[in-house]
Amino acid sequence: MLLKLKQYLKSFRYHISRHVFAEALLKKNGLKRRAHEIEILAMGSSHCTRGFDPNLLKNAYNLGVMDQDLYTTHWLFNHYINSLKSLKHLILFYSMHSQGHELAKTKSFKTMAIHHSVFGVPYPVKEVSKWTRAIKHRFKTFNDTNTNYDDFNGYILDVREIRPVPVEFRVFHHLKENKRPSKQNYHIFDIGKECKKRGIKLCIVIAPVRSDFIKELRKSNLSDKDLFDDIFMWCRKNNVPILRELRSSNYHWDDFLDSDHLNPKGAKKLTKKIAKLIHLKTNDPR
Repeated sequence: MLLKLKQYLKSFRYHISRHVFAEALLKKNGLKRRAHEIEILAMGSSHCTRGFDPNLLKNAYNLGVMDQDLYTTHWLFNHYINSLKSLKHLILFYSMHSQGHELAKTKSFKTMAIHHSVFGVPYPVKEVSKWTRAIKHRFKTFNDTNTNYDDFNGYILDVREIRPVPVEFRVFHHLKENKRPSKQNYHIFDIGKECKKRGIKLCIVIAPVRSDFIKELRKSNLSDKDLFDDIFMWCRKNNVPILRELRSSNYHWDDFLDSDHLNPKGAKKLTKKIAKLIHLKTNDPR
């Protein structure tokens, strides 16, 4: 495990890459340009980024961003909601690690700095300002003038692995965050109240994982109820639909980028299931 952890830490440089910064900036600028017409908005971490294909739905937008914890989701929602005049559906992706994952209590300074420099998300961590300055200096020449935001819906096709992380460590990390005493679900509860007030239909999505992830997860002897009971109860109490795909057998090896992120083929499958859950028709007849 230690060797695999070291390999993972080496790959952490990905977070400061031009690709991650560019993806976040494109999503921000696209949202600003198309805010008046967006009817369906998906939010969440990389499981949303890779798992929701807005091309299948009319006026849909993917605002998934890597390492978007529930605090960041909540902040982005509050920041943009008044500009989303046509919003009818909000799709929130929820993962095993969501209820305990608090970005500000990690050492993911580079990730927080990207969220801060691009979107303005505030984090009470002094190191973030240093990394923010470094990011702005490194990417000061970034140019997105060739992007046609009129057709951009936040989904960036990507067929490479996100990070070469061993499945054992992925499961270990997700379970560790799931068990933390810091409960972040109140961010979803607050979003739910605001959606109800505004007449926006909210749904929760738990994305699927690959068979090797499921196999490793079985070793914990934890059921979905053990992992998600708090959010399950809240959804039942508030009549919020939830799509529970974590251990679904409808996804195959070639539907994934890595052990817990879908590729474009898998994203289409999941998006169609989401559309069915919230009674929407897709643009794909297949």
